[in-house]
Amino acid sequence: MESIPRQAHQEVHSLFLSLTFYCLPFDLGKRYNVLQKRLDSWDYNLDQLLLGTMLFTLVSFLSPTILVYYGLFATVSTRHAAKCFLAECSPQRHG
Repeated sequence: MESIPRQAHQEVHSLFLSLTFYCLPFDLGKRYNVLQKRLDSWDYNLDQLLLGTMLFTLVSFLSPTILVYYGLFATVSTRHAAKCFLAECSPQRHG
């Protein structure tokens, strides 16, 4: 069973990746065609371009922060798991 912080982190990471993959073709003036399963050229109106630009800016500025937090929590989680593993596998002293 996974812990709640790990599940929350996976949700944030999934949202971040989906926003990243949504914004990249959008900024290039492309749109994913579901029926033909390919990227087609598309002309966006001003409101759509402003929204896409704001989302891309948000994602690009948050990406270093998310990567640092991911590295930090992965390191802490790995160290904690190693500490628990070593505590279970080490010979116990009865005093």
